[in-house]
Amino acid sequence: MSAQATSAASFDTIDSMVNDELAQHLNSLEREPHFRVAEVLKESPFETTEKVFLPTDTGEQGPFIRKYIAHEAGLGDAYRRIYDAQHAGKQFVYVPRVYECYDKDDALVVIMEYIQGETLADVVYRCDPSPQLAADVFPWLCNAVIELHEGFDTPLIHRDLKPSNIILSQDRLSIIDFGIARSYKEEAKTDTMQFGTRAYAPPEQFGYKQTDERSDVYALGMLLYFCLVEKTPDDKVWTEGFFVEEIPSPMRTILLRATEFDPNNRYRSVRELKSAFLDAIRDLGIYSQTEGKPSVAPRKKPKKPLPQWLGTTWNVVLLLFFIGMLITGYKQTFISSNGALSEDPFWYHVLVYIGIMVGIAGFSLGAADKRLLVETVPVFKRIQGWKGVLFGVAFAAACFMLLIVVGVIERIAIQGL
Repeated sequence: MSAQATSAASFDTIDSMVNDELAQHLNSLEREPHFRVAEVLKESPFETTEKVFLPTDTGEQGPFIRKYIAHEAGLGDAYRRIYDAQHAGKQFVYVPRVYECYDKDDALVVIMEYIQGETLADVVYRCDPSPQLAADVFPWLCNAVIELHEGFDTPLIHRDLKPSNIILSQDRLSIIDFGIARSYKEEAKTDTMQFGTRAYAPPEQFGYKQTDERSDVYALGMLLYFCLVEKTPDDKVWTEGFFVEEIPSPMRTILLRATEFDPNNRYRSVRELKSAFLDAIRDLGIYSQTEGKPSVAPRKKPKKPLPQWLGTTWNVVLLLFFIGMLITGYKQTFISSNGALSEDPFWYHVLVYIGIMVGIAGFSLGAADKRLLVETVPVFKRIQGWKGVLFGVAFAAACFMLLIVVGVIERIAIQGL
């Protein structure tokens, strides 16, 4: 029998023996000093997390996780909510079992299931980051957060989603560490306490406004970035729009919306985020297990972006085309005596020449590979790929339409004279 099954059976037996709330509390206090601490996993001024075993007449049961959360921190209410829900019969798929949750002296004591497996950071390191790995893991990660948001009367906002708080095994994904999780309160303007890991926490978590489901959407966007490149997101990559070679354009679009500064511009829910992600991987031709259990190994080699040298060659071709048009246009507009504009005033020749060249320049820039330019001009990240081509065509068309309007006005003015 596995450690989790053994521990669950142990505390199920305890639960069946304790029917009175006071009696259960007294039993918990009596058991608490008998736990053997195998390892201290986390220690801070407000929280201590331990891996423990419970000695019995027939041996040791466990392992379990024991947490001491100081009352003065104002944290840990999520564990009470999970405990109450589970002991009322609620079954969770992605949340560990909380066996005991009680107060002792100046701390909240939580005894819960020990989840065996690898962290998301371990999995990404072992399997290598890729869109395929994201397709194998991210939908189930969304499911886990959906369970938190929809499994309670009011959403439970985790607020600390990061690679080390996601545990995966061969057939299970679990979210752990609910120390700073909180319930959404309609009347609140901001969070009472500001905590979280800066790289994955949204701006509102540090006093901008109250956190809600969209705050976890932000963190999920950052976790998707980690699955794709195995790097902790920073301000620079966020400011530049996640313009990284390993990230396909459809997934970059998801990252941009999920991590918008203003929560109103993000996906409204994790369900909406998950739906957009599944659409994106279908567009990329990537297979994802949409039923069953999450996989922790890629099954298909992801598509690679075009090599940089090919993009550079294309840019050189566009530059030569533009220079050729620059010279040809100059000769036809200002030098050729038989040019169509030879009878028009000089200022009109200049205007037409500039207008045509600006239009051609706009099209060339839109169609160019801008991976080298985006580092110095971040706005180019918005007009890369097919969006860039559409931008170039629209810009050129606008220039030519303006020339037509100016030409009509010029002709009317001449005829009027």
